[in-house]
Amino acid sequence: MVTIYGEYLFLENFAVGYAILRLTGLLCGRKPSYLRITAGAVLCGIFAFILFVNLSKFVSFLIEILFALVLAFIVFRPSGRQALVRLTIVFYCISFLTGGSAIAFIYMSGCAGVVSNGIFYIGKGGYMLIIIGAFIGIAGVFTVVKYVRNRAPRGDEIVGVSIDIMGGILKCQGKVDSGNYLRDPLSGRPVSLIEREVAEKTWGEIENNKNWENRVRVIPYKSVGCEEGTLMAVRCDSITIDKGEVFGRGKIYLRNAIIGFYEGSFSKKEDEEKYSILLQPDVIAEGTM
Repeated sequence: MVTIYGEYLFLENFAVGYAILRLTGLLCGRKPSYLRITAGAVLCGIFAFILFVNLSKFVSFLIEILFALVLAFIVFRPSGRQALVRLTIVFYCISFLTGGSAIAFIYMSGCAGVVSNGIFYIGKGGYMLIIIGAFIGIAGVFTVVKYVRNRAPRGDEIVGVSIDIMGGILKCQGKVDSGNYLRDPLSGRPVSLIEREVAEKTWGEIENNKNWENRVRVIPYKSVGCEEGTLMAVRCDSITIDKGEVFGRGKIYLRNAIIGFYEGSFSKKEDEEKYSILLQPDVIAEGTM
């Protein structure tokens, strides 16, 4: 029989909850504030005390799903039901895998532990092993995700793009540029490129827009046959991509996306379809569908 200490139960599930929320955000292209993630982790620690409640498996499952929905809403603030459901599914799947890993860890290490109602408890002894196991698990997930992303087909067809900056919405045609590896050096987020002329038709003059002072980024770049340089970029509230037939039906949504401004035009005169934005490939991979 395992003696359960409340403080260890809370701390273990607080730490695991924090890691799962961070991983969910990274996999879905979301970057909530540390305050919201910490609040979510606190809720995970408190929710762990459901371990002491005798529930049927069906009721336990329903409560876990409801909790995951509430948690995803509080931490990630999704813009719609579809995004909320998908974030919840990712969070729950990672939690499910974590629970399976906990059972395997308890079995192989011989540590005394309990896994019930989606909560696990190991007790005083195995914190270092838990940390090592968590790093191995997260590294494994990222390895699989990176493998899948690197082998995902890159389409060069035209897609519909909607960009929101402080309520000013620009709609245009875009194309995924497999040769664009630009990233914001501060946040690490992928940087897409939009024609300056098209952007200024919606948002006005770029440089003198005082409302964008906290959104402006400077992105270093180096192109083939050219010297290194920098370009001006801005943080958007969101980018929505209509996948059409290129990546399957539906839309891709990316919050706090970065777009840089390009002097010139991407489309050629002979192009049947004109496009005004070159999407960084990882925008497709990191967006929430």
